Parts: sequence; structure tokens; C-alpha cells
Amino acid sequence: MRKIIQLNVSLPYYELMFSIEKVTGQMDSMNIKYGEKVKEIKENINIDGGYNYTVVMENGKNIVFKDSQPGLIIIYGCED
Repeated sequence: MRKIIQLNVSLPYYELMFSIEKVTGQMDSMNIKYGEKVKEIKENINIDGGYNYTVVMENGKNIVFKDSQPGLIIIYGCED
């Protein structure tokens, strides 16, 4: 079974990176910032038939991305 191990949002001059068990990375044309650690990334089907991706942070915050998000890149790995 596949599991999401990384979610990236790549836009011109800006990129967000969320990797399981690693700190988040936020880069723009001038800066790199690191943030909270990612606990898990969930994939859910929404009522429109598309997908929502929920990034769960270790501090309990959730960030939701829709599959229509420009520049969204999903990286899957194998679940043990």
C-alpha cells in the first residue's frame, strides 16, 4: 500500500516542503525558513470527488491543501 511521505507546493520564487518526521521548509527567492516537525500527511476524498491533503504537525496544527492547489507535488512511498 502506498503512503504519502512528502508534500511540496512549488510556485515561482516560493516553495513549501512537508516531509514526514522532518521539519517543514519554506523557501522564497531570498530566505529559507524551517518550522514545525510533520507528524503525518493524510489523503482524503472531498465531496467534489477530488482529494484533500491534510498535513498534521507535531504541535497539533493541521494544514489542508486541495488537489487543485497550483504547484502541488505529492511524493509517495511504500507502507511497511
